[in-house]
Amino acid sequence: MLLLPILALVSIPFCIAASAHSTHEKLVKLAAANNGVIKLDESTYNLLTSPKRNWSASIHFTALDPRRRCGPCKEFDPAFNAVAKAWTKVPEAERDSHFFATADFDSAMGVFQKV
Repeated sequence: MLLLPILALVSIPFCIAASAHSTHEKLVKLAAANNGVIKLDESTYNLLTSPKRNWSASIHFTALDPRRRCGPCKEFDPAFNAVAKAWTKVPEAERDSHFFATADFDSAMGVFQKV
């Protein structure tokens, strides 16, 4: 009877490590699916900035909708995407330790509020 709680406590670090690994795998897949750029919403932002991580990220905050009239956003976006796409050619060990992500104001208002 006493063995079950002890086993549960011992297994917690393994569960946390497995969770961080699956989060990393999700981010790798998201980046690969979109030329190296992860499109952020609140959920993916939380994944990318999870406290237990061993990766870094460059996050591009923008407002690309024409209603926002953000000239610098439209000028910078192609360069950011080009760098992210070039990063997909880096060897896997380095590539998967840094992610590029974009948070557009209209699709990630919650992210802007957090920041």
